[in-house]
Amino acid sequence: MRGVVLLCVLAACGEVKGPAGSVDAPCTDTDNDTVCDTADTCATGDDRLDGDNDTVANACDRCSGFDDRADADADTVPNGCDNCADADDRIDENMNGIPDGCDLQTRILDLKIVGTNKWRGWHSNVANHQTANDYVIAGDLGTSNYNGYLVFSAAGFTAHSIKSVTLELELELYQTPDATETLSVWDVSTPTATLEADATSIPIYMDLMTGASYGTHTFAAAQVNMTMTIPLAPQAATDLQAKLGQDFALGVHLDTAPAWVRFSMDEVRIQRLVVTYLAAN
Repeated sequence: MRGVVLLCVLAACGEVKGPAGSVDAPCTDTDNDTVCDTADTCATGDDRLDGDNDTVANACDRCSGFDDRADADADTVPNGCDNCADADDRIDENMNGIPDGCDLQTRILDLKIVGTNKWRGWHSNVANHQTANDYVIAGDLGTSNYNGYLVFSAAGFTAHSIKSVTLELELELYQTPDATETLSVWDVSTPTATLEADATSIPIYMDLMTGASYGTHTFAAAQVNMTMTIPLAPQAATDLQAKLGQDFALGVHLDTAPAWVRFSMDEVRIQRLVVTYLAAN
C-alpha cells in the first residue's frame, strides 16, 4: 500500500510535472502538451506542434507558414501576412478594411482662380503676355511661337506619398491640317506669380518646354471639345509632393509644328490634375 501511495505522489495523480525531463513539483496541464500551464506559451494548443518552426505553436501562430518573429514595420503583423508592408496594419481610420498606409486615395486639383482671373495662359518668343489673357495656346501662330501654362492650387493638400498624377485637358481648337499632333508636358521652374504677370520673356517661354519632361500625348481633330487624359511621369508625382500646400505649374508645348492648338479661351474648360496618394504612413 505504501508503494502505491508513493507511486501516486510521483505521478501527481493525474497532474504532470514541469517541462519534460524536469523534477519540478506537479502542475496543471490544461492542453495536455506536457507543459505546465504556468510555462505554456500557447495555452490553447500543443506547444510541441510548430509546423513553420518559428517557435510559435500552430494553435497560436499569427501567420501560419511564416516566421511570426519577422515584423519589419513593428505593427504586430508578421511580414508573411502583412497587408501593408511599410505601415501599421492596425490603423484604419475610415474602417474600410484597408490599412491607412496602403489605402490609395484620389484628389482633384483644379486650376487656380483668383477672383475672376484664371491662372492659365501662354508665353511667346515675340508677343507680350498679359495677366488677363486666359488663352492656353501651344504651337506656331503667324510669326510667333507659343507655349501654354496651367497653374493648379495644392493649398490645403497633405499626403504622405503621392503615387501618380494625371492631367485632364479639354481641347478647344485644332488649327492644323495634320492628322495628328503631339503635345508635350513639362515641369515649370518659374515662380507662378511671375508666370502669371504681364511680361515678354524668352526665358519663361523656354521654361515651358524644357527641364523635366512629364510626358507626351498624341491627339487629333476629332477630339475637339473632348477631354484628353494624360498620365504624367513619376517625376511629376515627386515634384508635386514637394509643392504640397503651394501652387504647381505645368508647361505645354506642341512638338509637331507648324501648327497650333488651343485648350481654352475665356470659357470654362476641364483643366485639372487627378492625384492618387497615400494619406498616412
